[in-house]
Amino acid sequence: GKPIPKSSATPAAPADHKSVTDRLKNIDRKLAEQILNEVMDKKATVTLEDVAGNDTAKRTLIEAVVYPALRPDLYQGLRSATKGVLLFGPPGNGKTLLAKAVAHSCNSVFFNI
Repeated sequence: GKPIPKSSATPAAPADHKSVTDRLKNIDRKLAEQILNEVMDKKATVTLEDVAGNDTAKRTLIEAVVYPALRPDLYQGLRSATKGVLLFGPPGNGKTLLAKAVAHSCNSVFFNI
């Protein structure tokens, strides 16, 4: 991938964490902390190239999720994006890894619920 500029490579986590906590002040504090610490995966650095196999699933996810997220202007009107993709299969076949890679490709936060 592209190198990350030094200024954004080390964000001020405490200030960011505090601002999120301030926005959640009407929510149960323990629940907010659990979401911030355990459910949100902000450091997902897995890329689609890191995922072995699953070529059809990768191609589908790129076309249905990554491209529309990166270029929403191309997916309007009759060319609207797919509403969703269902990943299914037995444990260990790469569903979560694919989802983390897609989140990373879209510069999004992965919620591991």
